[in-house]
Amino acid sequence: MQKIIQCIHCGTAFTPKTDERYCCNGCYYVAQLIKEQDLGQFYELKGDSVIPPIGSKVFQSEDTEALETILKDAESGPEINPPLLRLYIEGISCIGCVWLIETIYKRQPGAGTISINPQKGTIELSWQRGAFEIIAFAEELNRIGYRISPCASDSTDNSRGEGQLTHRIGLCGFFLLNTMLFTLPGYLGMDEDFFLTPLFRLLSALFATLSLIVGGGYFINRAWQAVKLRTLHIDLPIAVGLLAAYLGSLIGLFKQYERLIYFDFVATFVFLMLCGRWLQEYALEKNRSQLKRKQTGPDEVIGSDGSRVPVESISANLIYSVTEHF
Repeated sequence: MQKIIQCIHCGTAFTPKTDERYCCNGCYYVAQLIKEQDLGQFYELKGDSVIPPIGSKVFQSEDTEALETILKDAESGPEINPPLLRLYIEGISCIGCVWLIETIYKRQPGAGTISINPQKGTIELSWQRGAFEIIAFAEELNRIGYRISPCASDSTDNSRGEGQLTHRIGLCGFFLLNTMLFTLPGYLGMDEDFFLTPLFRLLSALFATLSLIVGGGYFINRAWQAVKLRTLHIDLPIAVGLLAAYLGSLIGLFKQYERLIYFDFVATFVFLMLCGRWLQEYALEKNRSQLKRKQTGPDEVIGSDGSRVPVESISANLIYSVTEHF
């Protein structure tokens, strides 16, 4: 029976043919580079976690034209602030990967700050204008099994929208807890003639109103935009339900008709709908990022002079033909 061992670099279990200690040539090559560059702390941070085998990634070439293009675009901005760039990165699987990438970046000439988001597989870089070589950085990462590529043009907008939802969820969670705090005594048997009952209801209505403005406003605004365009949208029934429950509760509050007062339902519904929308946006962004990172490079077009032009470099009035790669 053949003995199964773990790769020293990535931790993948494999059956050695003779006395191999690495599962593939890529892992062996990367392990030697890490040792030569005095980056052995990577294995201490990685611990026993298993990372994907390097395989042939280290022998693949980078799409230098696209990276050079986005570097020039980033440096063409205002000179007051340092250039800022957001990129996809493939291969991150543990805290050791994060440390390794940060360490390599800080060794680059002109390097500034770096922020890595392992969940989304993105990095944000800032550097000294004219002093940073993104191709050298990309090639060095590629040699140890990581690959960077340009982000889609709408990635920043998607991240900003997801961040806004996160803020709304946090605020609406706070409003929900306070709404329930002042509603719960009524469910537990607080009498109508108790002297704090009117105050508790007013406070419950206040926090439900804040929840409707902060969280419900997200759905109401999107529903209104859809109505103006004369289209049906999933946010329309959500907005109608929220407004109906809130207005009914207001009427019940002023008419002192207890059966209509459901401010706790309004706050709860807003919070749950926001959580559901955040999960939807997160899943879409994650899938979009994975699809983007699977691309080997941008498609090219052939200019009128026969040169190959990346799709990101297409400008107005450019005459070109499209080629397909099979």
